[in-house]
Amino acid sequence: LDGPDFAWKGPDEEARKQVAVSTIRKIQEADVMVGLFGANLWNSLVMRSGSILVELKAPYGYCGNENGRTLSSHNHLSF
Repeated sequence: LDGPDFAWKGPDEEARKQVAVSTIRKIQEADVMVGLFGANLWNSLVMRSGSILVELKAPYGYCGNENGRTLSSHNHLSF
């Protein structure tokens, strides 16, 4: 995503809080989130119940851990 809401707004604490709140609101408004296997899927914790989470994985180096499935089940998301 790009635009002024996702750009660094400066070094002050209030600006960082505004960016964080704006990002969380956009995630909460999303019907679908698509992400690569990994820690960034934790953003799905703020998604609405019933939203869809799509986790993309590469076949190499896969350890069998399914972050997306675990997060989805705890947050009532479709996976």
